[in-house]
Amino acid sequence: MPIILRHFHRDESGLETMEYVVLATLVAALMTLAIIALFNTIVTKIKEINSSL
Repeated sequence: MPIILRHFHRDESGLETMEYVVLATLVAALMTLAIIALFNTIVTKIKEINSSL
């Protein structure tokens, strides 16, 4: 019985399902921050170009 339970909670590499959720949340948060930073940089560059024209 414990073997079956362990099979459900762990995959081949030994990561638990909870670790997957935490990892996915961290990746999503980092991606969001990266996109916001990139967007802000682009907006700033566009404003600089528009003011110089």
